[in-house]
Amino acid sequence: MTTTYERHEYSAIFPDMQPAEYTALRESIKASGQVHPIIVFQGQVLDGWQRYRVCQELGIEPAVKEFEGDESAPGTLHAGPDGDDGGRA
Repeated sequence: MTTTYERHEYSAIFPDMQPAEYTALRESIKASGQVHPIIVFQGQVLDGWQRYRVCQELGIEPAVKEFEGDESAPGTLHAGPDGDDGGRA
């Protein structure tokens, strides 16, 4: 049983991966494990929603890191260098 999180509204701004990208991410995590932590804020996934979904599917407890930014400045919340996951595990 893995920890469950809801998707933060800021994470939802970014579109989900295309099926081929998602499959590649899933295979990468399956083969090599999760490389980048999922960023959570107040119990919700802020960055790494696709990685989180893959971990859930594979039954892997996701590595998470609590967001350490300034919550009063939501424009500073960043979802990674190229969108949510950028196809990276």
